[in-house]
This record gives sequence, C-alpha cells and structure tokens, in this order.
Amino acid sequence: MSVVFSRRYAHRPAYVKDYQEFLVKLKRARKDAGMTQTAAARAFGIPQQVVSNMELGKRRIDAIELYHILKVYKKPWSFFEPGA
Repeated sequence: MSVVFSRRYAHRPAYVKDYQEFLVKLKRARKDAGMTQTAAARAFGIPQQVVSNMELGKRRIDAIELYHILKVYKKPWSFFEPGA
C-alpha cells in the first residue's frame, strides 16, 4: 500500500509541503531533547549519517522508527501532525 501511496501522492504539493514540515519538526524535536545527531544516533543504535539523512529527507522514516523517535525525543504523536 505504501508503494501505491508514494507513487500517487508523493509529488502532490500538499504532500510535499507536509513532508517538509515534518522534516523541520523532526530536527526541532531532536534539538528540544537537547541531543546532537551523534547522541540521537547512539540512542537509536544507528550511524550518525542515518540521522542526518532522515532530517534532510534523503531517508524515509517508517512508522516503527517514528515510534522510537517519539520515545527518545519524548514527544507525543500529535507533535508531528501537519499544521500542529
């Protein structure tokens, strides 16, 4: 289903705008948690470059990864809602 969603909606202006907003919030959540990319990477058990690529939008984040991000950064799901 996500492949179909990606092909159909990924380049629509509203989706692109929402995803750009998500990326800004992702970086803000890390900074609000007082973490560097290196510290976040250690908490997630991944290389720092992966955190950088996530924040730049070069690497997509799946739902389970988002769940772990929310736990580490101590943010509610609603933090990432578009327009919130």
